[in-house]
Amino acid sequence: MKVFQAHCFYSRRGGEDVVVEREAQLLRDAGIELIPWYQYNPATSSLLEKARLGWQASWRCGGKQQLIAMQAQKGDILHVHNFFPQLSPAVFYQAKALGMKTVLTLHNFRCLTPSAMLPEGDARYSVAHTLSQCWQASYQNSILASLAVGTMIESHRVLGTWHKQVDCFICPSDYVRKHFIKVGFAADKLRVLPHFYPSTSKADHNKANGARDYALFVGRESAEKGLDNLLHAWRHVEYPLVVAGANRPTADIPERIRFVGQVEQHYLSELYQGAALLIAPSGVAETFGNVVMEAFAHGTPALVSKKGALMELVQPGYNGEWIESADWQILAGQLNKMLAQPLLLEEMGKKARQTFLQRYTPQVHSQALLSLYNELSAGM
Repeated sequence: MKVFQAHCFYSRRGGEDVVVEREAQLLRDAGIELIPWYQYNPATSSLLEKARLGWQASWRCGGKQQLIAMQAQKGDILHVHNFFPQLSPAVFYQAKALGMKTVLTLHNFRCLTPSAMLPEGDARYSVAHTLSQCWQASYQNSILASLAVGTMIESHRVLGTWHKQVDCFICPSDYVRKHFIKVGFAADKLRVLPHFYPSTSKADHNKANGARDYALFVGRESAEKGLDNLLHAWRHVEYPLVVAGANRPTADIPERIRFVGQVEQHYLSELYQGAALLIAPSGVAETFGNVVMEAFAHGTPALVSKKGALMELVQPGYNGEWIESADWQILAGQLNKMLAQPLLLEEMGKKARQTFLQRYTPQVHSQALLSLYNELSAGM
């Protein structure tokens, strides 16, 4: 079987890019002939260039010739991760015309809203909502760029692209599936398949000396990740905190908070291994929670926002807890209470590792994904 894997890599490396790279290696290891079709969004570009890319996002024809050339290799399936903005939904029409089955992984809500996020945790899919998001400059802080994305959303809603041209949608969580069903996507096309972490050893979750003496935050400094609120709460938490993925702010930060910036995967793994607790205080409804899954792989429990798919990963009292309130005073109190119970955190960490082994290993993901590919191929 030959699979075309299509993805537009983000200008700043994120979770979706990591998922694509991991899945590509997984498929190769399983004997699938993977044909990468990658685009790379520029790190910096002018407002005019951003607007041009945005307007082309509705229907970008440049990829048609490339896809035809690739199809000479007799590909069976086009699996798209992020089509925006370099490829556009036109790739689904082009692939179907070449007799290929099409799959789209729903990493975010870009098909529904220009911001690609659901801050209120509620699915919207209407012209009124799109216009509202455009007026709020929800994409790139630009009304013009937001209008371009909004045009893509509305044009493909009218054309019925998602209903007619995509054979299957992969949802990383049941939360995502339920919301897409809510706005009218066909339930039988929406399959839940969580991401995976390529943990290679049973000892991955054990630090050599067994010490777990700090809490950990992993993520960007963007507002939706909730770091600002966490830092505010931590002024009232007498416990070390390590922050990975974000830069140290200019404001005065207590010495017990250590920023390590962007780190390589092997060092991030070491950070997970040494953490007593992972904290994911996201302010938006996440479609999954890669950092939570990765923490679980290392036997680290998690304290997460009561939003979106994070609630699916964490079972309160078993492998972690839900954040009781976004209020920093309540959050600080909850953190102090949890961090004062190392034996409870250790027991939750063991359960977190069990959760990982049951749900998020490469073997579990590979079996489900290959089964889906075979099912689609059999229907060709």
